[in-house]
Amino acid sequence: MIAVVTGARGLLGSEFMIAFGTRQAALGWSSGTHEGYRQVDVRSADQIARALDDDQPDVVIHCAADPNIVSCEEDPVAARELNALAVEKLAFATSARNIRLVQMSTDYVFAGDSADGYTETDEVNPLQVYGRTKAEAERYCLEAGNSLVVRVPLLFGISHVIPKATFPEDVAKSLSAGKEVHADEVETRQPTFTPDVTEVVYRLVEGGITGVVHVAPSETTTKYGWADQIAEVLELNPAYVRPTSPKPGSNRPLRSVLRTQRLSELGFQPPRGYKESTPAFLRAVGLI
Repeated sequence: MIAVVTGARGLLGSEFMIAFGTRQAALGWSSGTHEGYRQVDVRSADQIARALDDDQPDVVIHCAADPNIVSCEEDPVAARELNALAVEKLAFATSARNIRLVQMSTDYVFAGDSADGYTETDEVNPLQVYGRTKAEAERYCLEAGNSLVVRVPLLFGISHVIPKATFPEDVAKSLSAGKEVHADEVETRQPTFTPDVTEVVYRLVEGGITGVVHVAPSETTTKYGWADQIAEVLELNPAYVRPTSPKPGSNRPLRSVLRTQRLSELGFQPPRGYKESTPAFLRAVGLI
């Protein structure tokens, strides 16, 4: 199986390059010119077509997107072009070539107003431009047929190509230096380690699963609770962790919890919860 990974140099994309590349074959696409990656602007139908004809993959794992809530609000046209219309082009091109498409999506397609969380069959109702563009992208992907939409929650992990620290690394380094950490105590999330996501997705692709699947742990927390746990793991003073609230007008869902009903029905184990995966991550980056 040959997999193409878009956004292959990013946090999730680089992890997919490892998950697929160590077992089968993975070809990375990037918007820039970088050695070892094919330069493809996924907003261009012509570039997509040429690249697919050259690489001839069995599956495309689409990670390229603008996940920044603020930048999407500031330029909704650009956000839609990259996050949604690029998927429409990919869906058309992959469907015409009988190539499977896997669209990586987000818990932000939901409003976060359900106390019980959301299953794969619940109606989407995004609050902000980012969520709306990702919901639109899901429709294009599913219309292609033989495709898979994977919704994931808040991710953390090792940025294998582009140096960029995620939340637990920032917290650990700040607390170790005796600096205060300000963390939201309102928004409920499901922190998920990227290797756990790519492992599940690999098995879903290998099993030929289509439709919508949520890949998330059952454990939930706020960033404040998460930071407190990191302090405990590192045996550092939790008094340096200070609670904050969401900024007014941020339009972030307060409880966008993904329930993994379909994953269970398919017989797959969900990713580890943050209480187990965070120490594993901290060991991997040498902070324990």
